[in-house]
Amino acid sequence: MINMDIRKLMDDIKKIAKHWGFGEIDSSIYAVIVTSERPLTAHEISNRIGYAYSSTINALNQMVRAGFLEKKRENGKNVYLPTMDFVDIIRKDSENICSLLQQIANRIHSLEGKYKQKFESLLQGIEKAIGYLERAKMKEGSNA
Repeated sequence: MINMDIRKLMDDIKKIAKHWGFGEIDSSIYAVIVTSERPLTAHEISNRIGYAYSSTINALNQMVRAGFLEKKRENGKNVYLPTMDFVDIIRKDSENICSLLQQIANRIHSLEGKYKQKFESLLQGIEKAIGYLERAKMKEGSNA
């Protein structure tokens, strides 16, 4: 039986994983693997998350291919380990958001007349957000 504090930790990790676009089974798998005291087999993961083994193994294989998990051979069995670095994920997410915001800003700059005027306040908010993300990136670089 899983301790209540660990269960709450797993729920929080699932929320973060879902925020990053993981599905229900993927976020459950990730939460179980990161909170486990040791690497787990697909059967152990399946039992802990309550999904069918076939669904679990399919999700595990996708997560390994995507680079979120590592599959290793241990004592004659495949076990799974997390490979995600939270800082790398946040950095990539921030870079993607910054790129999308820059694309929107460029589109607004290319507008003419009343359309450009209509989106002026949106453009100011976007430029403020881009500045914030760039400052955060610079601060992270100076802390590395």
